[in-house]
Amino acid sequence: MLTGNEWLYTILLAVGVIGIPIVQVFSKKYYAIFSPITMVCVVYFYYALLGPFNKMASGEVIVRTNDLREYFTPAMVGCLVSFYSLLLGYLSKKRFRGRAFALNFPVVTKQLRNIGFTIIAIALTLFTIFSGGDIVSRINFLDVAKTGQDFSGSFASYLMLSINFLVVGALLTFYYYYNRKVLLVFLFIFGLIVSLFINEAFRYRIVILILALFSAYHLYRQQKPNLVFMAATIIPFFLLMGILEIARVYGRGIDVTRIENVEYGDLAEKSLNETDVFWATGLFMDKVFEVADYTYFDFIVNAIASPIPRKIWPSKPDGSYILKTNDDLFGSTGKGQAYLNFSEYYLAFGWLGVVVVSFLWGYFFKTVWLWFLRYKEHPLAITAISVFNAFIYVIISRNYFTQHLTLFFFTVYPAFFVIWLYRKRFINPYFYVRRQHS
Repeated sequence: MLTGNEWLYTILLAVGVIGIPIVQVFSKKYYAIFSPITMVCVVYFYYALLGPFNKMASGEVIVRTNDLREYFTPAMVGCLVSFYSLLLGYLSKKRFRGRAFALNFPVVTKQLRNIGFTIIAIALTLFTIFSGGDIVSRINFLDVAKTGQDFSGSFASYLMLSINFLVVGALLTFYYYYNRKVLLVFLFIFGLIVSLFINEAFRYRIVILILALFSAYHLYRQQKPNLVFMAATIIPFFLLMGILEIARVYGRGIDVTRIENVEYGDLAEKSLNETDVFWATGLFMDKVFEVADYTYFDFIVNAIASPIPRKIWPSKPDGSYILKTNDDLFGSTGKGQAYLNFSEYYLAFGWLGVVVVSFLWGYFFKTVWLWFLRYKEHPLAITAISVFNAFIYVIISRNYFTQHLTLFFFTVYPAFFVIWLYRKRFINPYFYVRRQHS
């Protein structure tokens, strides 16, 4: 199935991607398995090992009507270089200095619940504006006959992305109801959020929500995850991903008629379709400089320019360098094709870009982890690291830095913004403390 060199590259990647989590599972520290580097390993395992081998086992490697089997080596070499460069950056960061986002204040569970409800209310209000006031139909993901008109305008995408706030809102309310051992209200909130996420049909939100809750639950309990429980939940999760792959209708929910005659094995197979980005990345790494030139700092300029409305800056960059490569590499079938993140750095500066930017990601991941370790029992630190780790899946699996930055501020940053509000005393924790003791 693989040539000698292909096996060598695969084994070299597997040593780190599989070996690191195994070491952390046997660590005496309950929190070790929840480090960012564990999530990095999980994402590389899914995209560079599990998915590709499943694809080859099926007998053909067809992605968007193209046979991409010959691009295994460039994709795997890219994964090797990016993974170990990231790991090197992660290991090079030894200690956390400074007082950024310091958690030197008490937190009352009821106050966190109220903050969580506030975030959820803000998210639902903004998304209601985006949906033209028809929020009820957006909750029912089985109703694919929606006729409402979504908001259009300069800020439409930001209104739509406001539902990402719900992840942090859910985590904060979960902390309250978990401590009170009354989860019925939280389950209602969780069901509401999942329904909205399914309706929008972008699976990354569901993945982030579930992974973040899984991490937060175990960090609150200060326990390692039960491996039997993990194994028992993976299959239903993969089936759900397969259902969404087959039956999703973007912005309109799930068309159940599409899965009426689909077998469970096919659903599990479809759940791995997402890993086709591995093969697309191989084609990209091998052919991109036949159709494009180095883009240098364009990926940073695009990210900085993104929040500025086009009415203010009509000629602002629009990420067309990515769209053009899709057309050149895949032709008419390339619309919306994604690649692994290091492909963008390769297009910018070649292999130097892959090494340097991956190193910086690793350094950044370790910085956030060391910050967490300083406050690891604080519920806001647990909330922040849980959603941050889950978001790593987006960072690695997509090749558009502008998208990373935008989604980060809607998905992860709300947790750190709450911490900032506490530190600036816009939220007064001592008011609740005094009321508890009065």
